Amino acid sequence: MAVAVTLVALFHLGVRALPGGYVGVDVFFPISGFLITGPLLRERAASGSIDITRFWMRRARRLLPALALVLVVCGAAASVVGGDVLVGLRRQMLGAVTFGYNWLAIADGSRYLDATTPELLRNLWSLAVEEQFYLVWPALLLMLWTTPSRRARLGAVLAIAVASAVAMAAGGGAGATTRVYYGADTHSFGLALGAALAIVWLDWPGLGAPATNRGRRTAALFGAFAIVGLVAKAMVMPAAGPAMYEGDLALVALLAIVAIACATHPGSALGRALDVPPLRWVGLVALAVTVIASDLSYRFLETPVPRVRVPCSSRRPAPRNRHPCRRRPPNAHSPSAGHRGPAHPHRARRRAGAARLDARRQLHHHRLRRPPPKRRAVALARRHPAPARRARGRS
Repeated sequence: MAVAVTLVALFHLGVRALPGGYVGVDVFFPISGFLITGPLLRERAASGSIDITRFWMRRARRLLPALALVLVVCGAAASVVGGDVLVGLRRQMLGAVTFGYNWLAIADGSRYLDATTPELLRNLWSLAVEEQFYLVWPALLLMLWTTPSRRARLGAVLAIAVASAVAMAAGGGAGATTRVYYGADTHSFGLALGAALAIVWLDWPGLGAPATNRGRRTAALFGAFAIVGLVAKAMVMPAAGPAMYEGDLALVALLAIVAIACATHPGSALGRALDVPPLRWVGLVALAVTVIASDLSYRFLETPVPRVRVPCSSRRPAPRNRHPCRRRPPNAHSPSAGHRGPAHPHRARRRAGAARLDARRQLHHHRLRRPPPKRRAVALARRHPAPARRARGRS
């Protein structure tokens, strides 16, 4: 579990050495199928049946309080941050509450590995796939146990896993990558493989008996090789491409099954190594670091950078605080200073137009400064009263 959480956290933090860190999600599926199927089989062995309603109620009590807290906190944070985080938030909330996020994402056409369209609750698609699988899995287990042959039961579960992987490969090759990645029917092979491992431990109890020192060392060695293989796949798998749908994700699920089987075997040294307290806290620390880093990146890097205006070198910036009627003083390189540049028809026309405009403005201002004729006569009479009287007597 700690290895899967670390891979997913480093992938979301943008570590270039792990372009395929998203395979940690496909490690969760076998673990979940193994952990959920085991108690169901023990309940069936103890009581002869499985209380499906009680199973669903246990799942609801386990998931709904934490899910409600996540939705409230994420919704409040999104309303404070604003921007692109609010895009499609109602659809995401609806998918989270109904455990149908994956189908809403398929209808919307969004991709899990698409970094250009970030979604706040996108990682809840895997929870939706698990809950849809567990909605029908207890009833399927009861149907399987009507068959007395344990080989037939195991073969049926493995057939479900193979059919799901083949459907993903066929759809991925046809280009329906979003459909096969988010679909509960095409991405449930990991859950089925984990359930098959739980059936093996129950129906073949001899395999779970304590092994010799050589057997424990062999199991630890195979488990270590499987974990190294998972890390290697995370380092070499691309972030997109048909190969991940046509067998790479199925191979990741098989490696996870080998690691789980070797770690859960009685007396396994690998199980004791993976159960040390520091690794138990890796998941919580990695999740906290991912959330904090994502918020800081969005707040101080992803949002401010697109708003920065880069001046274009081919355009000349317009002068500031320049009145249209003011003339700039001539400098050493201006034509009025004696250094005329090369003759250019556009420049000559602009200068002639500017000169005509200045002449019109001067004439307009001169007319505004001159008083009307009547007011001018009155002003002259007041300034020179005696000549005005002599002119009036002569007339």
